[in-house]
Amino acid sequence: MEYKKCAHCRKNKKTFFFNSSKMHKGGVASWCKSCGAENQKKHRIRVRYELLCKYSGNPPFCVCCKENNLSFLALDHKFGGGNIHRKKYKLKGIRQISSWAKKNNYPNIFRVLCHNCNMAEAIYGKCPHYKFMSLENNSDTKKYWYETKTFPYEMEWIIAGNGYYI
Repeated sequence: MEYKKCAHCRKNKKTFFFNSSKMHKGGVASWCKSCGAENQKKHRIRVRYELLCKYSGNPPFCVCCKENNLSFLALDHKFGGGNIHRKKYKLKGIRQISSWAKKNNYPNIFRVLCHNCNMAEAIYGKCPHYKFMSLENNSDTKKYWYETKTFPYEMEWIIAGNGYYI
């Protein structure tokens, strides 16, 4: 059984504990599987944090109830139709959504909501914080959004005729 030293943790491990790679010497990756998985997890967290900051501010918070615990926050499609949007552009995770948003100059179709507000919007059509939002935000556009669920200047995102939004 062959051994290799992990470039990250510097431990000698059996090559079984390394992913195979045609690019690396010896046909195995330079980092062991556990270090690679840890690095991927940190990267996903960093990408998610950056995307949430782009759509709500730094530090990220729920635009409805102002919750700022990262574990509770999610990216939401303002106009609904997230499933259609993800299928159309084949977006499977936060990395792909983030790169799509970056490539499209962070379009104003996303917002940050906590999971409670997001589910309330999905189930009841509006969040219980709805009353308070309209008092806090005086902008005509935001009032229009909360009354009609659409922004007048973003109607081009509607798929014509079927009422779905992307």
